[in-house]
Amino acid sequence: VYNITGDMMVGRNWSDIWTIRFELSGFFGRERYNPDTESQGRWYTFNSLHTDFMINLSHLANFNRGVKWNFLPYLGAGPVWRYIDPVFTLGADAGIMARRYIDNMGDFYIDLKYLMVPPRLAGSTGANGYFWGVGYPMLTFGYICNFGHSTTRYRIPVGADINCK
Repeated sequence: VYNITGDMMVGRNWSDIWTIRFELSGFFGRERYNPDTESQGRWYTFNSLHTDFMINLSHLANFNRGVKWNFLPYLGAGPVWRYIDPVFTLGADAGIMARRYIDNMGDFYIDLKYLMVPPRLAGSTGANGYFWGVGYPMLTFGYICNFGHSTTRYRIPVGADINCK
């Protein structure tokens, strides 16, 4: 089952390699398949607020100023809550984000992640009754806007106008 959702994130590049971001996601989910009732389960709404620690693979081995593409694998965790039959718990996520430099003001990104949650949030355990298989694969894409004078000038190609006109 596929859903369209909005994400909002705020982040900071601490160096040419390390990035941290806070992301709020929210959308509809469906309880896991129940073999006893042969039912897919009910729809429900939930949100996730997580902190991700990212490493820039494009800069890890060999830093080059003005690289257009950056690939950032990450791990994170944070609270996850469900509104119908309320549940408040913690989730963990992992993924990789591809970020493409457009201009001084922003980038295009594609983000593939998996958010793992406890079975009580998703309505059932994973395959064969395991805890580890319960979660949500997510694919998001969008635009990252750099506000004001970004301190991440290492992204900007050599000779570019850094005044963000």
